[in-house]
Amino acid sequence: MTWGEVKLAALQRIFSNDGASLNRDDSNEEYLNAMPAAANEALTILTGAGIPLLKRLTVEISGDVAEPELEGQTLRVPLTAGGVARIRMREAAADYRALETGELYRETEREGFGPAEAWSVEGTDTLVLPADEAAVYTVYYQAYVPLLTASTPDSQDLGVPREVSELVPLYIGSQLYREDDIQISTQMLNEFEVGLSRLQQAASQRPAGGGGRTKNTTKWW
Repeated sequence: MTWGEVKLAALQRIFSNDGASLNRDDSNEEYLNAMPAAANEALTILTGAGIPLLKRLTVEISGDVAEPELEGQTLRVPLTAGGVARIRMREAAADYRALETGELYRETEREGFGPAEAWSVEGTDTLVLPADEAAVYTVYYQAYVPLLTASTPDSQDLGVPREVSELVPLYIGSQLYREDDIQISTQMLNEFEVGLSRLQQAASQRPAGGGGRTKNTTKWW
């Protein structure tokens, strides 16, 4: 869904938009001004507790660089004999939220491509990888949805699965309509929570990606 479609659906939920197209007037301007904050909150909840938004970072362990180099979604770090690379994910990926457990892969000339085994995490955002052999790592992580603002165009897609975006108008309506009709507001919030519960159930039934072993920061498992 686009941002404009979400706004229209939210206004229709609170009886503030006649017709099939989005209209801005004195009767709904206050609602529209308050929508970005409510929508951002909804997306944070839905992608945190429901279906995460996954992004990918490529990490190249290379003898061709002397210092870490970040270009787009690719981070190149120096090859270091007997050493490790500590990657601060929040610096490498501005939208980083958390690592996706089990979704880390490694490719080398010697072993080919497969799930990575020798890796660990320090704290919540520092990924530790072996740096003693040239390799390419594919790291999947949970990302925050880009923030919506008053200047976000109506044509912008939310960038989340359809089943997630369809719940956003319910949350917006529940927050913006509390002072107008608490009963309808509560009903919409209940519908939102039921939808979130269904997302969680569906997510729990999906097969997890990845393989290999997870290693912590104090010892190998």
